Amino acid sequence: MNGPASPARPLRDRVIGGLSWTLLGFLAAQALRLGSNLLLTRLLFPEAFGVMALVQIVIQGIEMFSDAGLRGSVVNHERGEDPDFLATVYSFQAIRGVLLWIVMSACAWPAADFYSAPELIWAIPLASSRALLRGVSSTSLLLLVRRVEPSRRIVLDLSSQLFGLVVMVGLALWVTRSVAVLVVGAIAAQCIQTAGSHYLVPTAPRPRFGWDPAAARSIFGFGKWIFLSTALTFVLSQAEKGVLGRLLSMSELGLFSIAFLIVQTFTGAVQKLSGNLLFPIYAELARRGPGALRSRMLRVRAGLLGVLIPPLWVLVGFGPEVVGVLYDDRYAGAGWMAQVLAAGAVAQLVANTAERAVLAYGDSRRHMTLQVARAALLVVGIIAGGTFGGADGVIVGAAVSRWVAYVPFVWAVRPYDVWMPQLDLPILLGSAVVAFLAFA
Repeated sequence: MNGPASPARPLRDRVIGGLSWTLLGFLAAQALRLGSNLLLTRLLFPEAFGVMALVQIVIQGIEMFSDAGLRGSVVNHERGEDPDFLATVYSFQAIRGVLLWIVMSACAWPAADFYSAPELIWAIPLASSRALLRGVSSTSLLLLVRRVEPSRRIVLDLSSQLFGLVVMVGLALWVTRSVAVLVVGAIAAQCIQTAGSHYLVPTAPRPRFGWDPAAARSIFGFGKWIFLSTALTFVLSQAEKGVLGRLLSMSELGLFSIAFLIVQTFTGAVQKLSGNLLFPIYAELARRGPGALRSRMLRVRAGLLGVLIPPLWVLVGFGPEVVGVLYDDRYAGAGWMAQVLAAGAVAQLVANTAERAVLAYGDSRRHMTLQVARAALLVVGIIAGGTFGGADGVIVGAAVSRWVAYVPFVWAVRPYDVWMPQLDLPILLGSAVVAFLAFA
């Protein structure tokens, strides 16, 4: 059975509209996120952010090690709008949510013992209830990604984020100032996200359980490499935080989390754009045949990097000063961490704006191989840095590994004619000069 066709609006209109909405939503989300962080750091102590960082490591790790590639299947597959295909996706999604909550809850005690943080025994099962809620979210969230129509999803994201902030501030002012504030606020935001998802696209097929064998085989075939790739993405994004959780006190880990949050303002933008906008655009252009992707991709990447790289240069040069302006003296130690993390993030952003082209051509295996190489380089960087520089060396080693990872990135994208040295190399060279001046 065939579902409704994708919208007939020209790709150019959808790209312009999608990019405008995504950038607007990103700016609003980051302003709200930064504002909430500045407010909460004045209500809570660094230790609360350190404990929450460990909660996120466990939860995100299990989630990403079990990614079935459902979004990619809907975006990339020709049957992505077929109601039977979407029913199979919804069934996968709901079952996965239940299994995730069970596994996460079972990991609470071992994690509390490993990190010597007894709060994790209750915080992880409570926070992991978000997986149950995400499991019953409407597949219309995925349809909007496929159609490059992000406006309604962005409004929902901002609304849920604002509601979560209100809950957190209320709890911190009148109930408790522990890590429970952050955990309950995240659950409240997810409740709004899940409920709202069922009203986003009135014309979309209603979420239902179903099983189409052909759809299931396709999802498994695409998702088996996405599963490994996403698992390795967790290693790439959280490995140093996981190691530092053993080496630092909760207060020091809280400082690292603040530095990580500042830099993630920019890396998170590209990750959101890459998954919600660039991937579906690249996929549609790739379906048009060879050569359709490169010229459009060059303009998109140049615009994104032109906006996002200069602020990272500012952080590399003036990290301590930026932290000093934004936070009180308790968080001053996050300044140099922000500098180092920003230096590593430059090379990460250059690659992240292009790597989805590999998935756009359906080559999830090559993308997974790229993630293997990155993860291996990151582990080597962390071990080498930790051996020679302790906890500080772990942060530096992780940043250096992201520069070295540009080499396997080139290997991954060259077969599809989307390596763009005329854009990448001047940015990397300029960033190296900025880093040299900052750290020399």
